[in-house]
Amino acid sequence: MESVLGKRQTCNNSRFFDIRAIGTEINYEIDDGLGNYLPQIFTKPIGTTFVTIIRKENTFFIYHDGKLVSDNKLSINMIDISNNSPLGISSSACIGVDGTSMFSGSIDDLRIYNRALTEAEVLELYEGKEKVASSIDLSLALTAPTSVKTSEKATYQLTATNNGNTPATGVKAHFVVPRKSIATVDIPKNCTLNGRIIECAMSDLGANQSATQTFSMTVLRKGALSVVGLVNSSADDANYDDNKKSAVVSVK
Repeated sequence: MESVLGKRQTCNNSRFFDIRAIGTEINYEIDDGLGNYLPQIFTKPIGTTFVTIIRKENTFFIYHDGKLVSDNKLSINMIDISNNSPLGISSSACIGVDGTSMFSGSIDDLRIYNRALTEAEVLELYEGKEKVASSIDLSLALTAPTSVKTSEKATYQLTATNNGNTPATGVKAHFVVPRKSIATVDIPKNCTLNGRIIECAMSDLGANQSATQTFSMTVLRKGALSVVGLVNSSADDANYDDNKKSAVVSVK
């Protein structure tokens, strides 16, 4: 018998749940230490098994490879199986006590949901057809020269990428420039200069698409020239941490 997954503090009839493999079978146990004990043993398919366990009110449903194999009921609607042992893989308290050993296989993609899945959702998970939440995730790359001389042009390139799975509309790139250190700024037709901010309306970006904006400015003063770039769209972004980039150019 091998320990697969469980939360069990002692190897006796106390509050716990435990999943153990016994040869070609899988043993599921749930116990509240008050007489509500639910053992279930099922033959597992050869090779990899996709197991789903669902509790809905007082009924426990067990699925193997998307197919229902059990829907046993307890006599009460709520069962307390809490204990001080952490949830663990191959860490049953019965290891070395009643012939249980550590799991010799492997476990992949363990998930815990805060609701009872439907039978259709279980099948979608097994078939790999689960619905993925739509999201927009823009990121910005900013390239700049390491150094330029006074009265020379410093050319910058902003590249916006949509790393999400939903098209990003109304994409705009913003570039903050130090106006006192520059003489002229060459602005593309789709951009406007308002004070120290260059704003460029970029094309809509589909999933994994990118768009680039290039412009340059003539530098007057020696020293460190700091610039900041920012990209956003008309919708919320899944991760704003990579929407902003900065660069420092040495002016000699």
